[in-house]
Amino acid sequence: MSHRHILPLALAATLVAAPAAPLDLAPLAVEAPPWPAEDATAAATVLAPQGERARARDLPDLLEESAGVSVRRFGGVGSFATVSLRGTGANQVALFLDGIPLRAAESGTVDLSTLPLAALARVEVYRGTSPVGLGGQGIGGVVNLVTVSPTRPRTTVAASGGSFTTLRAALTHARPAGRLHLLAHLDLLHTAGDFPFDDDHGTPLNGADDGRHRRANNRQEQASLLLKVDGPAPGGRWRATTLTFARAAGVPGLAPLTSSEAHLSQGREITALTWEGEGGRLAGLTARLFGEVERLRFIDRLGEVGVGRQANDETTTSVGTTVKGVRQVGGHRLTLLGQGLAERYRSTNRLVAAADTPPQSRQVVTVAAEDRIALVGGRLTVAPLVRYERYRYDFAGTVTFAGLPREVGARPDVGHLTGKLGLRWEAADSLSVRANGGRYVREPSFSELFGDRGALLGNPDLRTERGTTWDVGGEWEGDVGPVAVRLAYTYFHLNLHDLIQLVQTSQRVARPENASGAAVRGHEVEAQAHLGRLALTVTWTHQTSEDRSGDAFADGNPLPGRPADEVAARATWEGGRLAPFYGLHYQGERPLDRANLAVVAGRTLHDMGLRWRPRGQAGPTVTVEIDNLTNDATADVAGFPLPGRSARAGVVWNF
Repeated sequence: MSHRHILPLALAATLVAAPAAPLDLAPLAVEAPPWPAEDATAAATVLAPQGERARARDLPDLLEESAGVSVRRFGGVGSFATVSLRGTGANQVALFLDGIPLRAAESGTVDLSTLPLAALARVEVYRGTSPVGLGGQGIGGVVNLVTVSPTRPRTTVAASGGSFTTLRAALTHARPAGRLHLLAHLDLLHTAGDFPFDDDHGTPLNGADDGRHRRANNRQEQASLLLKVDGPAPGGRWRATTLTFARAAGVPGLAPLTSSEAHLSQGREITALTWEGEGGRLAGLTARLFGEVERLRFIDRLGEVGVGRQANDETTTSVGTTVKGVRQVGGHRLTLLGQGLAERYRSTNRLVAAADTPPQSRQVVTVAAEDRIALVGGRLTVAPLVRYERYRYDFAGTVTFAGLPREVGARPDVGHLTGKLGLRWEAADSLSVRANGGRYVREPSFSELFGDRGALLGNPDLRTERGTTWDVGGEWEGDVGPVAVRLAYTYFHLNLHDLIQLVQTSQRVARPENASGAAVRGHEVEAQAHLGRLALTVTWTHQTSEDRSGDAFADGNPLPGRPADEVAARATWEGGRLAPFYGLHYQGERPLDRANLAVVAGRTLHDMGLRWRPRGQAGPTVTVEIDNLTNDATADVAGFPLPGRSARAGVVWNF
């Protein structure tokens, strides 16, 4: 990523800025082994909102407390947020919801703020590896979001309020109904988003025009509804899942180029029907039919965000099916997977006379096989995997950029053969060692190929991104005197080729181009300690990135947007009616441009709060929390301002 593309990328990202945090959550919990069943050898972490369900958190907050994870926020409260694993880009990380691929074919990037964390039972993070059972791959890794199970009766009501007129209400209800299990989760949010920030008016060397202003045009309303039902079926069980999301939001733009009227409306529907075999020959067989529809309407009649006046309607649809079979044969656990996917994208600028443009589409077929081999009495696991993906493109007609038509040429079909090898050795009951290596690819997204709302000029000649990655590490768990301890360490190394980087072509426009390559290597450390009621979790990621493009002004420099160090720590007093907690997040300085001339200073943010809960299980749990306790004025991607000190309070009642 370079300084030439930071600004346009940030401008485009504000077009999907989103509201804030689900509240019905507990302190962070990191599960120890056994590892997630999808990958026995991966450098994996499971993040779970366990225990008291009262912590005010959102999905980005939860993810950034995992080693190897960096979250990028494009603004204030609950803004558009993306996840990066091991220094890769957000579009190099694959996201899934209950195994359903969140493809984000339009941009290649999934907005974390659109996913309701309060409806999740756990979050599985696979760093540097892509489990065969999920059917997709990411150069940086995979994040799988697992929703709560409706197998036991439960009703939870949550309400909260906080700074910047932020209000949230949530309702979760689960119950058995005969042979069926039902779950419904509703989440509503409103925020004015009008936090104060330091504005240098775009002249950082001239302090005379500096001032402190409030973020304007940042009001947002959001609603999400998750429905799940499962029941018996011939030979197994069936499950239906649907997640509906809607949002209306102002688009404030990048300070100091703020907008007064730009507005975004967004709707998303994710639906899946799954059948899982139980017993006999059907055991281990899973079939899933899934689909996703996303509609965006962006209005910028004054041309304040991109180039030219915009009134864009964008629709992206993905429909697919997955069949997975798992069979134990002696010491071999064989997994075979087949997946078919059809993606379709249409963008229309309603201000252009000839606005009706043909859809662009592609089809993807994936077949994969993994053999998980148990050796040395089951203490050594060897897991080779091979995957083949075939892309068929159907591009035609014209697309519009800033009101001007652009012809779309044909793109040749392409196939990719990739694979990985994983090893895990249980050296002792409390010590395990693992290693992984693999090769991954990423095809360009539709917005990279065709452009996006006046800020991103498409490039239909982009080549496929490619990367190789390997890591080695281990975990130890045991007691040190009265303290229960878990430690994990990983060394990782990535080589990236034909990276798609945005090159700025004018003040507000960028064009994606392939760069020669880059390398990222580093260390990941996770530590947990429990002493009585005190629980402490600390993660540290140190990484060194290197531009290998061959460009004289950038070659050998650290890559933009990658801090060398990130530390997250959380202390929680577990048990008791009054439970205080404290959190710290440190992010080192990071360059904004490939020449490393513009640098964002490092920041250390402190959070502190207190939770009160009644005796027993009845009654409400109340949480009060202050974020950014020291009121640091800071910014994130490309200078998007972040809030200073803010407060929130919430109540959760379980029935």
